Amino acid sequence: MIKYFPPFRFVFCSLIFLFTIFSIDLNAQKRKIDSMEKLIAVAPNDSARIALMFDGAKFYTDTAQRVRKMKEAYSYAEKCGSVWGQASTQAKIGFYYMFIYVDYPLATYWTTRSLKVSLNHNYNAGVGQAYQQLGIISHVFDDEISAIDYFKKAAAINEKLNLPKSLRTNYSMLGLSYMELHLLDTSLFYYLKAKQVSITNKINPSVLYVNMTNIYIDLNMLDSAERYVKLTDEAYKAAQNEYGEHWVNLLSGEIELKRGNIQRALAFFQEPIDYARKSQNEELLTAVLPPLIKAYKLAGKYKDGFFALEELNNLNDSISGTKSAGKVLAIRKQFEEEQLAEIEKLKQEKNNAAHKAEIKDRNNIIWGGGVLLLLISLFGIIVLRSYRQKKKANHEIMVQKSIIEEKQKEIVDSIHYAKRIQSSILPTEKYMEKKLIELKKTDPK
Repeated sequence: MIKYFPPFRFVFCSLIFLFTIFSIDLNAQKRKIDSMEKLIAVAPNDSARIALMFDGAKFYTDTAQRVRKMKEAYSYAEKCGSVWGQASTQAKIGFYYMFIYVDYPLATYWTTRSLKVSLNHNYNAGVGQAYQQLGIISHVFDDEISAIDYFKKAAAINEKLNLPKSLRTNYSMLGLSYMELHLLDTSLFYYLKAKQVSITNKINPSVLYVNMTNIYIDLNMLDSAERYVKLTDEAYKAAQNEYGEHWVNLLSGEIELKRGNIQRALAFFQEPIDYARKSQNEELLTAVLPPLIKAYKLAGKYKDGFFALEELNNLNDSISGTKSAGKVLAIRKQFEEEQLAEIEKLKQEKNNAAHKAEIKDRNNIIWGGGVLLLLISLFGIIVLRSYRQKKKANHEIMVQKSIIEEKQKEIVDSIHYAKRIQSSILPTEKYMEKKLIELKKTDPK
């Protein structure tokens, strides 16, 4: 038998559950912030502390706190004289004012400050980053001429620094700006350059393919557009991006619409419009509604077309009736990735420099030890050689001495032998004296 479960008890339990989940989430967020603060406090040097302060700002959910923490990181970087720290934090503050507050003057102010610091200290990576961000700000607020100038300057610097991700972004944004000016051939030229950079450096080119497909559709080069739809599908699948399937269907529908296959176009549009409405994805809605309205009109479905047009108008009103917010949605994620990649590259360069210094010191020790060992070996060889030569000379002296002693003995023996012979032949002295006496006696005289 099922017990009666009053509705108010169900509501009460649901509220407790939601409160618990929310509390757990807040506690987890607080733990992350506390851990980051501890890491910042024990950072081994100023560069590490600035990098941790830079990364730690993202853990704050409140945008005002996030900006405040980034300004604290900037103040610390300025205090300790870190050029990359000042440039990166000021650019990030400009990024927040651009993509969170959509405040053009403040975004331009902070990004320009980042550019000045980088230029004054010849910090080329910071110069390229600032030019790129100024280009995005100009593009979002429809100043495409200034945007193109900034993106070209950024591309020239990033090409010299060999920063493929930033260079790909510069080329793709140039393609987008020229597309806004309806200079499709020039736009396609820069998209192809961005594609080449992506392929060379193994960067997923799916977003580029989407824009290139749109250009080919606008140029009525439908076979090329269809080829790039297939490439787009392959790129999204390689990146395991299920969201890309909706863009592939949208592009396929636009190609069929250009070819006059209205029903096929409507069939392709159905899946992305259903997903966009269900998920309230403004970026996809903004892209799919205009061609869908045109397809409804050509199919004679005026009622559906009227409702889609009303939906598009309401959508435009909800994003302040400008293209700016729509562009923000499209650019924000990509730009965040570029900035994080830049910070990661700086960290990697620093680690590489430390590693190279360590290897250099180790090599110096090895070479020094090797030279010392070589000198000791040479000294030992010289001493050993001298000892052997001395030993050899002493041996020769001893041999010569033995020979001389032998010769001397032979000479002495010969002398003694001759003396013995002489003694045996000649009379003795006593005998001679005796004979002389006898002679004297016999001779009267």
